[in-house]
Amino acid sequence: MAWIMPIFVALSTFGAVNGILLTTSRLFFAGAREKQMPEILTMIQINKVTPVPAVICIAFLSLLYLIVADIYTLINYVGFATWLSIGVAVLCLPVLRYTQPDLARPIKVNLFFPIAYIIASCLITVVPMLAKPVETGYGCLMIASSIPTYLIFIMWKKKPKLFDEFIGMFDANSIRLHGLGQETALLRIFFIFSIQAPRSQLGAIGGIEGLLVCMGNPLLDISVYDDGSLLKKYDLKSNNAILAEEKHKPLYKDIVDNFDVEYTAGGASQNTARIVQKILKVPNVVVYMGCVGRDSYSEIIEKKAREDGVNVCYQFTTEEPTGTCAVIISNEGKDRSLCANLAASTKFSIEHVRRTENAGLIKKADYYYVTGFFLIVSPNSALEVAKTALENQKLFIMNISAPYICHTFNEHLSSLLPYVDILFGNETEAEAFSEVYEFGTKDVKKIALKISQLPKINPERKRLVVITQGHLPVVVARDNTVKEFPITRLPPEKIVDTNGAGDAFVGGFLAQLIQDQPYDICVECGNWAASEVIQNSGCIFNRSEPFCPSSTSQLQQ
Repeated sequence: MAWIMPIFVALSTFGAVNGILLTTSRLFFAGAREKQMPEILTMIQINKVTPVPAVICIAFLSLLYLIVADIYTLINYVGFATWLSIGVAVLCLPVLRYTQPDLARPIKVNLFFPIAYIIASCLITVVPMLAKPVETGYGCLMIASSIPTYLIFIMWKKKPKLFDEFIGMFDANSIRLHGLGQETALLRIFFIFSIQAPRSQLGAIGGIEGLLVCMGNPLLDISVYDDGSLLKKYDLKSNNAILAEEKHKPLYKDIVDNFDVEYTAGGASQNTARIVQKILKVPNVVVYMGCVGRDSYSEIIEKKAREDGVNVCYQFTTEEPTGTCAVIISNEGKDRSLCANLAASTKFSIEHVRRTENAGLIKKADYYYVTGFFLIVSPNSALEVAKTALENQKLFIMNISAPYICHTFNEHLSSLLPYVDILFGNETEAEAFSEVYEFGTKDVKKIALKISQLPKINPERKRLVVITQGHLPVVVARDNTVKEFPITRLPPEKIVDTNGAGDAFVGGFLAQLIQDQPYDICVECGNWAASEVIQNSGCIFNRSEPFCPSSTSQLQQ
């Protein structure tokens, strides 16, 4: 029976090593997702939900360790490196608790436990340093090996073109965009064992949380059906969007007291954020920032937005009530008039963007979306986020939102436009843009092309311009080319409310964009989302089945 003990020791050792391979590889995967390690480590095998390149990397490093002939020496320096690394990581907990006491903490532990762990780590690391200085020196070198990796692959932004092209052969984008037959032998191995999953399939393991930041004016939409009397009474036009003047202030109480109304979490950017979440069905992909009052209306819209999965990061003010938007639906649901009382949303300040927790969310994101309406409120905040996107090679996206933005707030629009990578608008907004910039045409295709050709601070990333035209084809301009995408028209009897159709289109587009889908798929999903919303009252998306593209990719990102 003397063989029992060695067998169980071997099994235990094998199990521990296997566990370390799998858990440590997840650390590499998470670090790569946070842009702290090479991008190829973000790849994941879809069926097994396993970061295969990260596992292979750990296995390769483990084999290198086995070159050491003396197993006890190996145990000493690997153990030292492990305990030192974990001890430093745990040290962050009391340090952050002291330096940033207001950080959100879903899980909060008593400081006794990390402090006890840190003391134990010190004992376990200090004693070997005194007893075995050579082995512990090797352990320090193992940890220090991460420094050149970070400096070369992550921190070094302006690499030579040849270097970027070489690394590009091995990154996740190359594997996804090129055919298998075009890859190198090493890349073939990775392609066989690992496939880059669409980001929407990674939500369960935190792959896309906080990927998109939306900023705008949160409003409580109050929708009411009208036979024309409200439009006439308050001097409003159908199919129009305006800011409330003094004569419009009684409108909100009037419709709440005298009509059957529906409440929806609104504001153009917040609508888009909700649609993205409804399509992806993964919570907290979108972070939304805006300003609301401390009142019952803000409780309603926050509750509804969180129910849709949006990570709401409101700024609160006591100076104004939560903003509202009267949505007057007429002509049997075909027309709508928006009259917005921005109220609290005008109190949004750049300090909210700079708060530690919010600045962290902005830095983490890969995509940023603002509406033209937000330029009325805090153009400096939009510009600061746009500069962050530029510095970190991320996408800054904007919506013109309304014709009056071009006319009244053109100074802010012009200062932001050089940073804009993708610009959305509709045909009336495009015409207003053409008037202000003196393009001398009302042809939507020509306008879209001219906007795409306006100067950009980063000229290497060509601007994409997307113009919707109701039931007419969507116009997309980029890199001196214009393409039209026809839409599937709904029977008139199915159209309930066109309010929010534009916001829904952008939501569908962004839901595919952040999954790295080609632009024609993004447009198709935008039309799909808009066609659903206009069959409901308000910006409501009720489809449960996933989006299934019918087109083949032609416009690559």
